[in-house]
Amino acid sequence: MPRRIWHARNTSATALRELKTRQKRERLALGKPLDDDMHMCSTIDGKPVLPRTFTGWFHRTRIAAELPRITLRNLRHSSVSVMLHAAIPASTVAAWHGHDVRMTTAVYNRVYDEGLTAAASAMFGPADKAV
Repeated sequence: MPRRIWHARNTSATALRELKTRQKRERLALGKPLDDDMHMCSTIDGKPVLPRTFTGWFHRTRIAAELPRITLRNLRHSSVSVMLHAAIPASTVAAWHGHDVRMTTAVYNRVYDEGLTAAASAMFGPADKAV
């Protein structure tokens, strides 16, 4: 396994263990033991945090920042497109978002004018030197 992938997995595993330890401390402080089958994303009393909760938090933050209305789903889609447009390898973008590489490139990969210009320059040289 490449070191970069090992490090990411190791870091994630460490973060999850630390979260579990913190949740156990919080639950014990409430006098409620932490069950092994409890959700990692939960309120302090162990109730699961539902997706609509994250949506509410996101929209309150968005409104406070005076940003235009966008859904979390659209924001996620935008992040894929922005990363691909920034020339981040499709395999990296797919891994970041939990996608298959083929699906990522088929659904999200867009061609922008500057990309076409760069491709033309690579094949034929800069446009200003054309005869």
